[in-house]
Amino acid sequence: MQITNYTLRYTERRSVNYQSIEVSAEATVELNANESIEEAHKLALKDLVPKVRDAADRAIQRYE
Repeated sequence: MQITNYTLRYTERRSVNYQSIEVSAEATVELNANESIEEAHKLALKDLVPKVRDAADRAIQRYE
């Protein structure tokens, strides 16, 4: 599997009574000849989820 495109989105919304932070990631992958979609999905999530969680945790810490 090769990641051909990676997009990280970060959105902040604030008002007097409300604050929200949204972090998400999107990856486009190219499968190798012997890989299934299920294998690529599992590997992509294993790589992306910790990165997105870390980014969200850092953003939350800024406001604590």
